[in-house]
Amino acid sequence: MTPSGTLPATHNGPATRSAAGARAPRDGDASGQRQARWLLVGAPNVGKSALFNRLTDLYVAVSNYPGTSVEVTTGSRTDGDRAVEVVDTPGLYSLLAVTEEERVARRALLATPDATIIHVVDASHLERALPLTLQLLALERPLVVACNLLDEAEAHGAAPNLQLLEERLGVPVVGTVATTGRGVDELADRAASAGIPADGWGLPEPYAALARRLTDGKPGQRGLLEAELALAGDPEFEPRGAKPGRDWPGISDERMRQFGGPEGFAVGLATSRRRMVLAL
Repeated sequence: MTPSGTLPATHNGPATRSAAGARAPRDGDASGQRQARWLLVGAPNVGKSALFNRLTDLYVAVSNYPGTSVEVTTGSRTDGDRAVEVVDTPGLYSLLAVTEEERVARRALLATPDATIIHVVDASHLERALPLTLQLLALERPLVVACNLLDEAEAHGAAPNLQLLEERLGVPVVGTVATTGRGVDELADRAASAGIPADGWGLPEPYAALARRLTDGKPGQRGLLEAELALAGDPEFEPRGAKPGRDWPGISDERMRQFGGPEGFAVGLATSRRRMVLAL
């Protein structure tokens, strides 16, 4: 059910901060080691691109994701002997993609299983962003949450308790202000040392019970996430044809009986995740 694809090879397209042109990222450093990669993910208007600019060195490359007209921006960061490729993905509200930009961001996530995810959120409106955080946790990948625009949240008395949020989510949470650079070095340090979360936030019942029937034996939360997207009616994940041990018509009928179809499944699950966020 997984769509194929890789991140685009960068080209000498327009550079956002240098007239000298773009610099393609390296596949490895001088020692032959594979270069680390960070993916910046988040909704539009949370300062993600400004944070990308703070995290990266002078030169960046802009290219279209393969088969689309959607741009992905790639840069690099060097801290001493540590070299990192940093990718600014298009705006994303949910892994249940609606727009082409969201589909590209999701493909970039699924095509780079070795990358660390930096989820950039608006510190004043965590309730809007954390449902996506719970989905990202299901990918079982190193994850860091960057609570950006923290100065605005503080000015309005709405600053979150970052330490408590980190304890509840089980992943690093860093407060940042991209416009001033506040928290950026800490974010880079936490991203460099982030590990796979020990306790993921699984798919809630009764949605998980139906999704398990569609996982094709794939272990872990990743298989459940792909099944979730299929059951929500996403055409990139909806099964095509019969496979041994899987009764897609029967599963589809059960989805209709319990939830009224794919839209009801998606809306009900989104509501359930919002309740989980409110309980944090």
